[in-house]
Amino acid sequence: MKKKILVIHTGGTIAMSEDEQTGSVKPSSTNPLNDVIHILEPHADITVDNYANIPSPHMTPHIMFELAKKVESRLAEPALDGVVLTHGTDTLEETAYVLDLLIQSEKPIIITGAMRSSNEIGADGPLNLLQSVRVATTEEAKGKGVLVVFNDEIHTAKNVTKTHTSNISTFQSPQYGPIGMTTKKRVSFHHTPIVRDHYCVTKLEKKVMLLKAYAGMDNEWVESLVTYG
Repeated sequence: MKKKILVIHTGGTIAMSEDEQTGSVKPSSTNPLNDVIHILEPHADITVDNYANIPSPHMTPHIMFELAKKVESRLAEPALDGVVLTHGTDTLEETAYVLDLLIQSEKPIIITGAMRSSNEIGADGPLNLLQSVRVATTEEAKGKGVLVVFNDEIHTAKNVTKTHTSNISTFQSPQYGPIGMTTKKRVSFHHTPIVRDHYCVTKLEKKVMLLKAYAGMDNEWVESLVTYG
């Protein structure tokens, strides 16, 4: 029997098209990933939720928090075996880590995206989505927290980071490396996270500013944040 996997779309390059005139990448009236759902059907029983269609810079902690609650709620359904989320790459690692900290379920949760839009040559979105669904159907993916599947590699949400603005192998886990790989025929795990952090959070209300420090920086920036932040 095929596993039941929920695919939740949130937007990003994987769900957008490049304007041939301007070169800009933007959402279209329909999600282009809807046209490739058939490639997933041999691997799982797929349900699609078009939750959002926003560029990843528009993702906020509030949206991440609500998304975590939604995923947790859906994974509580006995019939559902796992969740795959599509996401823009600029904030993908932040969303992955927030979900990893907040969601208690042991069922597979996979996040993926694309560096090339749906109508570019060599679009990587469909393959990343397919490999993510394949990972979500494996028993080995259970209990490993939120995983990022990108360019045939499987990374933990805790360690993965985006390292390049255009290269399709942009997601890397410095010092640790991927915990698994995907090929045409199989999904292989070769590492397992030893420690996972979970927090019971009911709301987000604190404001924490992030200020990058540099040599010769004036203290007025810090003082202004304290005064007006």
